[in-house]
Amino acid sequence: MKKSKIAAIALSAAMAFSMTACASQAEETQVEETETTVEETVAETSAVETSAAETVAETSAAETEATEATEATIDEALVGSWSGEVEGMELVYTFNDDATGSVTMTEEGEDVDVPFTYNVPEEGTLTISVEFAGEIDSEDASYTVDGDTLTMDDGSSTVEFTRN
Repeated sequence: MKKSKIAAIALSAAMAFSMTACASQAEETQVEETETTVEETVAETSAVETSAAETVAETSAAETEATEATEATIDEALVGSWSGEVEGMELVYTFNDDATGSVTMTEEGEDVDVPFTYNVPEEGTLTISVEFAGEIDSEDASYTVDGDTLTMDDGSSTVEFTRN
């Protein structure tokens, strides 16, 4: 009986060892499969990152070309701050030397400041662009600068501004 118990223990131990070996083999196979999957994922990620980097480079190049192609032309005579009045509303246009600016509108003590970009596509023509709710609205006006007087005409009205 002792042999049978010893044999049973040995058999149980052998089965346990065999099961452990099988589990270990399965675990090694799973680890190898996981490593292969990780390597494939890393390779795919690398390819995606390369593709993304190429897309960013292409987009950056396109933006640079577009910026250079549409680089604003300014008239140094416009640079500065100009005040005028339209229908009881005080307007102060500020033109910066980097083709940006703002207009401050004051009515009944309330100020509204609107940033804009501007361009002088040809002598005597001013294009002001304002972005609102993701949309860009551009308006053209003819203009002249005579000393400290800026005259703007948008086709429907003419307004004179004085340099501040």
